[in-house]
Amino acid sequence: MDKAEPYLLFENYIGGAKTEILEEDFVQAVDARNALVSLWNFENLFSVFTGSYVDLEKTILEHAFAYFYQRGDDGYDFMYDVGVERDIKLLNLLTAGRAYYEQSQTLLVSVGLSIDVVKQRFAENFDGSFEYRVMDGLRNSMIHQQIETGGAIFNSSNLYENDEPHSRSRLRISVDPYISVEKFVSNTKIRSVTRDEVRALGVESLDLKYFVRGYAASIASVHNLLRSDAADAYDLAATRIERLNDALSHHKENSAKVVHVSAKGGKPILIDKAHFARVQKIRAKRVHLINAQRAFISSEISLGKGRFPADHESLHIVK
Repeated sequence: MDKAEPYLLFENYIGGAKTEILEEDFVQAVDARNALVSLWNFENLFSVFTGSYVDLEKTILEHAFAYFYQRGDDGYDFMYDVGVERDIKLLNLLTAGRAYYEQSQTLLVSVGLSIDVVKQRFAENFDGSFEYRVMDGLRNSMIHQQIETGGAIFNSSNLYENDEPHSRSRLRISVDPYISVEKFVSNTKIRSVTRDEVRALGVESLDLKYFVRGYAASIASVHNLLRSDAADAYDLAATRIERLNDALSHHKENSAKVVHVSAKGGKPILIDKAHFARVQKIRAKRVHLINAQRAFISSEISLGKGRFPADHESLHIVK
């Protein structure tokens, strides 16, 4: 080893601790750092997808509020405006889903997973999820042939306590965006097998919320499997980073901060364990998307122990 320009483990600030390390330690540090960066980017892809999903759901809720409280006299303009906004959010979601599919393969292979294993996870999801197949076809259609997918039905209806008029009730405001089956099955940018599946349903439209939520849940399921597949790679990388951080802390006789390595006078490379602890934090997030198909968000007034009101002469307060 060139003692004038050794491999270094050090705190990257003036007066920080430093010590020499072996070339093997340096190589392992860089490999571990690169693996954690790839796993961070993999999780970030899923966060972008989840954010796009939430954005679409929030937009649909906002349209329901606007329909009931804020829409003007011109219903045509209202329907056009909300349709454009919904299509923007839908295309964002589908694009994020495709980005997740394409980029996660490269990222996971870079940490040691077999490309065959990763592709098999996606293939099983495609084969097993009708909602995924429909939305994947819709993405291809929106990008290559036609942005408009269908429309939406807005409604306000009384939900009676005893299913009888004049009993206590709640007024439900709903918006039900849909995919036009006629447009879908005539679109040559969608796989013929998927079009045949939809045609065989014998219906005029598909509930967009149902298919979006099933699509999101299926990708969440794939992500959980791939995250598990990459667990050993994460554990190995995190252990190596922690070992070198602990070694510098031992040398310093205090907790090391802003830990870096460098090779013979080369550019400092960050391996600080506090920085890379964010990977584990983000791995613990976004865990509820797998339940998207069954979940819905409600702001209705409900019964609560010790909370007023518990009863009302005209409002049906649900348990």
